[in-house]
Amino acid sequence: MARFLFTTLPTNDLGLLARSLPIARELSERGHEIVFCSPGRAPRILIAEAGFENLRPKHPIYEVGAAKLNPVGLARLLRSKRVRDEYGGALSFIWELARAAPVRFARSSPETWSMDHAAAMAGLMNANFVRANCEALKRLIVEVQPEAVVDFWNPFACIAARALDKPLVTVIQADAHPGNPGFIWWKEPPDGLPSATPAANKVLAGYGLASISKLDDLNLGDLTLIVGTPETDPIPDTTGCAYVGPILWQDPDAVPPSWLDHLDDDRPVVWVYSGNPRYGSKRTAWDSEIVLEACITTLARMDVQVVLTTGHHDLP
Repeated sequence: MARFLFTTLPTNDLGLLARSLPIARELSERGHEIVFCSPGRAPRILIAEAGFENLRPKHPIYEVGAAKLNPVGLARLLRSKRVRDEYGGALSFIWELARAAPVRFARSSPETWSMDHAAAMAGLMNANFVRANCEALKRLIVEVQPEAVVDFWNPFACIAARALDKPLVTVIQADAHPGNPGFIWWKEPPDGLPSATPAANKVLAGYGLASISKLDDLNLGDLTLIVGTPETDPIPDTTGCAYVGPILWQDPDAVPPSWLDHLDDDRPVVWVYSGNPRYGSKRTAWDSEIVLEACITTLARMDVQVVLTTGHHDLP
């Protein structure tokens, strides 16, 4: 039996869980042990429902991300036994958080051209922020002692695995492969897009690792699995890559809710799932709220019944 650490991009999304949970379940059924690291609130719920252990990296960034950030919630966190035991008290906690806090962000853009561009807008232009996250993931890998890290788009975990010389399997979509032109592959990107690569290279150099030409290079592991097919999702160089087809998670014990039987049989039912409607208090280019608005506008004119689910996310 082998132990695998599954790491995902540490955002509050379920998309990467739709890929990772089916693989985790298959490996678990074959007798292997799976430990997750996916600290977002919605992923924590889904992973717990699937019956897997989910560990959070030890760093104030992740503590704050898991807590309610109103003044009462933050004060409760700073006074907690966890902060005293794990970080030496509130002052040490705040100091460690301040040293890692990102201060440089690329300007928000309605178009996200690549993983590198997205990372620059998310704060990864700050080497201290990148290093703090990588160190937290390194400590977690040492604690779990997996035979391999199986990563779903977390650049910090990819760097940490390389720094520890731990076998790395990556699972990505074709447009995240560094040989592809990016997310908006049908258009030429503008010149001078901001990049998180210089900050990542500073951290890589500190670990004695080779530099990268763009952040997407981190998506290549010792084995890289591509969701999709060569016909629909081609990549120019398949060296070290294997296509695994479409992957989708469904709880094998799930049953339709009883109220579904009481809907009108004479009108179609449209089931709407948007993903995370809004990532923060203000709207961003990544929010799925715009999808909900479009659905409301369109479906309101149609004689249909609409069921809305937001996947453990609150509506703004």
